[in-house]
Amino acid sequence: MDSKIYKWLKQDYDKIKAECLKNKKLFVDPEFTNFIEENPDCEVKRPTELCQTPHFFRQHISRLDIQQGELGDCWMVSAIITLSQHPKLLERVVPIDQHYSEDYAGIFRFR
Repeated sequence: MDSKIYKWLKQDYDKIKAECLKNKKLFVDPEFTNFIEENPDCEVKRPTELCQTPHFFRQHISRLDIQQGELGDCWMVSAIITLSQHPKLLERVVPIDQHYSEDYAGIFRFR
């Protein structure tokens, strides 16, 4: 198995989130930081820098909520659109108890 993937699989969401909250710092993934350093034209912003009240999920999810950007990520968008049509399955992949509230630590989990 690729060592980068193995390192990623060993991440402990609860431990990372607790440490970020304790230190009052938002999570920064070192693997993503490496990507940004290799792509200087890429600008990264947190959702709170894009709008005042970001939402991880709204009350109802629609396939029309998702739009492909410039990343060429149509495979991912297609998968999310398909999941959005099956709420119970989506909830298993993307736990819906995640949000941008007082316990936001800059990290989300996906299964």
